[in-house]
Amino acid sequence: MGCDIHPYWEARDSEGNWHMIEEVDTGRSYAWFGVAAGVRQQNRYTRERKGMPDTPSWAWEYICESWGVDFHSKSWLTPSELREVNRDWCRLQFDEYPEEFPNGPNPDRQEFISCIDPDHIITGILIPDTGGRLKKQPFAGTLAEFVGSRDIEDKVRLVFAFDN
Repeated sequence: MGCDIHPYWEARDSEGNWHMIEEVDTGRSYAWFGVAAGVRQQNRYTRERKGMPDTPSWAWEYICESWGVDFHSKSWLTPSELREVNRDWCRLQFDEYPEEFPNGPNPDRQEFISCIDPDHIITGILIPDTGGRLKKQPFAGTLAEFVGSRDIEDKVRLVFAFDN
């Protein structure tokens, strides 16, 4: 049985409230899971899981509660931490499979989960509906417009957990 990651971007509005803004579509990489949270693999790049953020979005709390005990190893990363995880994942891939990288690793171009930038277009805020799914509450604009600043480092985070 496999293990999958469920990542979402959250952003903090100008009033300090966190909102889920986007589900991230990913594949499965146990090497990346190991670097980001020590799931399915431990390696020299493994980071400690942070658990739930102190102030999660309503949608993230709802998703975590609806999965129950099958949703484990919760954590979150800032944009700079995500870039570090991607770099370390790239280095780990090079360490294990050097023949696939004849010119060496390129951590600035190889990403498992792409980072987000201030010009990222937001089409809505994800909120739970009564049927147990997420729906979009309309919002049209950039991430910088939503958070009120082009400096997004402490206003955006990737929250994630794993299923069984």
